[in-house]
Amino acid sequence: MLEAFSWGAFMKMIHRCFRRRHGKFCDAHQSAAGFTLLELVAIVVIAGVLVAIVAPGWLAFANSRILTAAQDQAYQAFKQTQREAIRRRIRAEVSFRQFNNRVEWSTHPVNSLPQNWQPLESGAKIDPAYTNLHLSGGIYRMQFDEQGNANGQLGKLTFAGTNGGNARRCVFVSTLIGTLRKDSDQGCRQ
Repeated sequence: MLEAFSWGAFMKMIHRCFRRRHGKFCDAHQSAAGFTLLELVAIVVIAGVLVAIVAPGWLAFANSRILTAAQDQAYQAFKQTQREAIRRRIRAEVSFRQFNNRVEWSTHPVNSLPQNWQPLESGAKIDPAYTNLHLSGGIYRMQFDEQGNANGQLGKLTFAGTNGGNARRCVFVSTLIGTLRKDSDQGCRQ
């Protein structure tokens, strides 16, 4: 039967493996003196190397997850606006803005101001270098007509991580009939 992890048992195992006395491994019961400074330094160095190897990969994974979640939410905001335009037989607009270090979105009729801003995934920001939606007053806008078609414009909304990195996620309105698609990294930089 497997036992639950115990820090004390782990330290005793390390102690038995690394501590030598008189040419043989010591039993944990023979010595209660603890670790030498050299042994502690070796453990800290090994742990530091492992963290240095794992940390960049973990940060890239976490950033990618955040950007993908923001991309999915933006895609759904575009789709919701298209459905609303068709359902209500109006020209509708989806708006995105950067507000208090968060991206927010709102869907509304074309001739009204955005209200009821909804936040996207925290940790993502709009990348203005690769976003080409209509920009007015710090708000990126995309309009759909009564049939859900793009109302005279195409474009993309691109996200980058707030903590840096080269990862990008984007949503395109790629045809006049309102076709939406997602892309990532190099596809967002074109």
